[in-house]
Amino acid sequence: MLDEFKREMALSSKTSEHDIATSDLAKTFDSPRTRRIAIINLLRLSYVDGEFDVEEECLLKQIAIRFDIGEMEFRRMDSWVRRLMSLENEASDQFLQE
Repeated sequence: MLDEFKREMALSSKTSEHDIATSDLAKTFDSPRTRRIAIINLLRLSYVDGEFDVEEECLLKQIAIRFDIGEMEFRRMDSWVRRLMSLENEASDQFLQE
C-alpha cells in the first residue's frame, strides 16, 4: 500500500517513512496535489478505528497548516473521507456478506 501511495504522489520508491521528519513534510510533499493526497490518506487512516480522536485531529491540522491547506479545505476533505468510508461500509455490509 505504501508503494501505491508513493507512486500516486510521485515519490521515490527509495523514500522510507523513517527518513521523513515532520518538519520536512512540506519538502517531501512539494506540490499541492501530493499534499492533498497525503492529507486525504492520513484522514482515512485516522478513521480506521471508527473514531477521529482529538490528538489525531490536532496533528492533521498542524500538517495541513504546513501544507498551506486552510480550515475550510481541510473540513471538506474530512467530510469527503467520512462519506467515502460510509459508502465503503455500506457496500461491505450489503454485498460482501457470506
